[in-house]
Amino acid sequence: MPGDRCLLFWKERWLKRVVLSERKGKAEQTQRRAFHEAASAARSPQSALEAVAGATRYRGSAAKDGSELFSCQATEINRFSRPLPWWDLRQYVRDLRTRNLTILEFLIGLCVGVFDKIQDLRGGSGFGVVSGVNPKTPQTTREICAQIRPMNEIVATLDRRGRNAGSKFRPVMSRYCDKQYRVLRRVTKIIDPASREMISLRGNSVILDGVVCTGKMRRFCPRMVYTYWRDVWLKKVTPQERLNSTSDRPSGRQLAVPTDQTAVCD
Repeated sequence: MPGDRCLLFWKERWLKRVVLSERKGKAEQTQRRAFHEAASAARSPQSALEAVAGATRYRGSAAKDGSELFSCQATEINRFSRPLPWWDLRQYVRDLRTRNLTILEFLIGLCVGVFDKIQDLRGGSGFGVVSGVNPKTPQTTREICAQIRPMNEIVATLDRRGRNAGSKFRPVMSRYCDKQYRVLRRVTKIIDPASREMISLRGNSVILDGVVCTGKMRRFCPRMVYTYWRDVWLKKVTPQERLNSTSDRPSGRQLAVPTDQTAVCD
């Protein structure tokens, strides 16, 4: 779950091609504006909030301790999907035909998948997995603006399982190391898709603008889920450092430099 910045699934039949005609575009905008104004007039702010709250609550049985249960696309994903075996070649053909992947990305991902499978069978570590030596991992509570630390500094914060306060540093995150990104927000709680309960996250975590799991090491999963970053894996960026940064990011938006030269903080 990507916290409070979840990406939504959209059925293709819910969408339509964008018409480049400016006249038609303006007509559609006018029509949508009229629809929203009518909806707002027919429903009070209080009733609108009640409708939203009702739509996000699970209507089935309650939790064992009586706590509130929630419903969203992530909790219902098993109802509108089915398991996809790795040997079904059609999934890879579709990724290539739709240009979700290049030939090179596909070959690299295939090699990583084969390597990880062999390592799993022999009890070894997967490609890119790192771990540290700390029995108790360090943390920090300061506000972060956002340069991801180099890999060696992050490894120094991990325990033998490759975790910091329970949060695992995953191989897909290594490609973002030593780069600058905008902090979107701090994540303190998420909905557990399995139990539907709201759970609190240990430690201090943030999500960064455009820094997601690309899925290229996980059978090309296109979901693009935000990854969680511990504060201790980041360091504050000064205005001058942002101005001088010309690093080529693998993905994510370039860190904007505000006109008042203040730091971009959470």
